[in-house]
Amino acid sequence: MDPMKNKRIEDFLRDSLEGYEHPYDPSEWDAFENKLPKAKQTWFQTPNVWYWIAGVASVLAVATWIVSDQMRSFRNENETVIMDSQKVRPDLSHIPAQTNDNVTEQTQPEVHKNSALPVVVENTQASSNSEKAISFVNSEKTVSEKTAVITKAETSPVNPDAGIQTTTDYNDESWFTKSGENPDANFTYSASSGCGSLTVKFTPKENGERYSYYWVFGDGTTSTNAIPDHYYTKSGRFSVSLTVTDNPTSNSATETYNNAIKVFEKPKAAFDKKITGFNKVQFVNLSKNAGSYSWSFGDGYNSSEYTPEHTYLSKGTYSVFLAVSNIEGCTDSITRLIEVESPEAIFSANAFTPNGDGVNDYIGPDGDYMDVITDYHWMIYDKNGVLVFETKDKNLQWDGRVRNTAEYAKQDVYTWVITYRDKEGNPKKYAGTINLLR
Repeated sequence: MDPMKNKRIEDFLRDSLEGYEHPYDPSEWDAFENKLPKAKQTWFQTPNVWYWIAGVASVLAVATWIVSDQMRSFRNENETVIMDSQKVRPDLSHIPAQTNDNVTEQTQPEVHKNSALPVVVENTQASSNSEKAISFVNSEKTVSEKTAVITKAETSPVNPDAGIQTTTDYNDESWFTKSGENPDANFTYSASSGCGSLTVKFTPKENGERYSYYWVFGDGTTSTNAIPDHYYTKSGRFSVSLTVTDNPTSNSATETYNNAIKVFEKPKAAFDKKITGFNKVQFVNLSKNAGSYSWSFGDGYNSSEYTPEHTYLSKGTYSVFLAVSNIEGCTDSITRLIEVESPEAIFSANAFTPNGDGVNDYIGPDGDYMDVITDYHWMIYDKNGVLVFETKDKNLQWDGRVRNTAEYAKQDVYTWVITYRDKEGNPKKYAGTINLLR
């Protein structure tokens, strides 16, 4: 074909198409779209459906996780150690043998599979004494040997008026622990120190019927009580030990508290008194094991001296109190009534004028206690030591005459000496001077 001819045809068609124009009408496109066949929309193509599916799946996932966690916790709490039939069965050796009325045998008890815990099975074929048998099973092995069926009345005497007696329930699963666990032998005590004597209450940490106890108090005594009260009567330091035995497993443990209890020696308060002057009393301390002292003399005066001396303002009866203590803080006290009677109440004037005028012609000792003294002896000496007068009569006074003569002694200073025994029998001796005036 001629190329030029072809080009002319193409130019013709281009000019024709460029000159053609059809007006745009939107309704024609809507009508065209409605004529097209429409595809059916299924339920899973709806967006809201997928939202619901995602929500339900999330809830199920969370619930599954919670249930799984609870199941793991339950299995951990109920996990037990696989024990052979001899270890699993409770130790019944301490129960005395019984007649056929109280003990029967059960062969092949009911088996509970897929369990790691001891199962208590009611024995519907046992006697009327509410007998029970114990079957122990786990996921791998079932212990179903002949098991002794123990009645509740086998360890206690039966009172026909009271019915069946209650005893320890060995079928209680709380009696069984892992064979490797030991009980806790720690304990507390109500007091740790005291004076003279001391009562202490001991309390174990493990407390229950499943345990047995053995206490050693350190002073040569022991106890098997669970919570004993012990009375210490001697002074010293005492170590206390406790052995706790878990009866179902026979596991035991011992704890010792060294020098836990201290009993200190108590001081002893005691004293005596001695008259040493006019209304003056020397207190003699007889206390033992004491380091400090507190006196009260009964007249409002006090002292902390070891052996104080106290002068009373007047004679009489006084209540004297002494309290003592030692370095450990232990104390003791005593109260005594004392009577103050001073022999020094016997006195003599220091001058007289024996001239026969009836005034001040005699001189001699006098006092409130002249009637209670004994072994009285009064002597008068001149300045040269010559005895000029003496008497053992408490009622006789000196009239100024030289003894055994009618001659009057000259004016001078004379010395007198008196000896006697006081009310308590103590010897006394005092001296003074007399001026003889003319």
